[in-house]
Amino acid sequence: MEIAEEENVKPLKKKLHYIYAELFEHQGEYKKSLENFKLYIEIKEGLFNEEVLKKFTELQLRYEIEKTEKENELLRQRNEIQKLELETQKNLKELNETKDKFFSIIAHDLKSPFAVMSSFLNILKKTNKYDKDTVMDLVDEMDKTVIASMDLLENLLEWSRTQTGRIEFAPRKLNLKPVLTEVLNLLKGNAVSKNITLKNEIDSSHTVFADRNMLNTIFRNLVSNAIKFSYQDGDITISSIDKSSEMEICIHDNGTGIEPEQSENIFSISTKSKTLGTAGEKGTGIGLMLCKEFVERNGGKIWVDSSPGNGSTFCFTLPKPD
Repeated sequence: MEIAEEENVKPLKKKLHYIYAELFEHQGEYKKSLENFKLYIEIKEGLFNEEVLKKFTELQLRYEIEKTEKENELLRQRNEIQKLELETQKNLKELNETKDKFFSIIAHDLKSPFAVMSSFLNILKKTNKYDKDTVMDLVDEMDKTVIASMDLLENLLEWSRTQTGRIEFAPRKLNLKPVLTEVLNLLKGNAVSKNITLKNEIDSSHTVFADRNMLNTIFRNLVSNAIKFSYQDGDITISSIDKSSEMEICIHDNGTGIEPEQSENIFSISTKSKTLGTAGEKGTGIGLMLCKEFVERNGGKIWVDSSPGNGSTFCFTLPKPD
């Protein structure tokens, strides 16, 4: 008992007081027995209250922890909702900008060429008033306008199909060189008119895993763009580099080059370069944006390395077949 009192071991004190109560009862000392029994009851109740208080404290702590966790989860969900709302607003803004840009291209860029051709035709009706050289100059200008209009229509058609989800995506193993050769044959006339040499230096063994129509469109736009901004008697080189899991394709020209501020947003529909080609050619406005969409759709990336007066190198990557 002395040890229990000294160390304040309540369970032991309770047990000892119960034993004393029984001992004193057997000895006939009922007063001492009652005193020990009261102490036993008192300690027992105290221990019970402490246990209840302990359990209550634990429950309260658990409740507070769960409450905090639920509040944190609610806050996290609210933050996620706000983030989604901001992302949705951003996407809606981009979609609206894209829509506005699309209608702007149709309204302006598609209308202008037909207005120019109409003027040229009116002039050609009066051929008896102009010499042969003047007429040929007009025909050349009209030819450029028709080519630019066809490029624009083709790009608009492909772009609209991507936006409505109607474009077929069928990636497969492709040999790069034949696909590029097909495009170069189509663009040969444009290059010849400026005496530009097109060099197909794609390795004949290099293959990619991509959609053929999309790859064709990427090549067509990038090579056409290079011709447009190349000087008379220039060179355009298309090459490929095997980079383990992907293939890197680059189209290099020694033309006008691009200003740094233009390079930053050159693949965005929200930014359209108004720079004419070296022979006065007009751009379609969405060709490079279409290239970016198609490259990324096929799991690659696209970039440009250029500076004014030093030409441009447009590069993109595509995954290799497994």
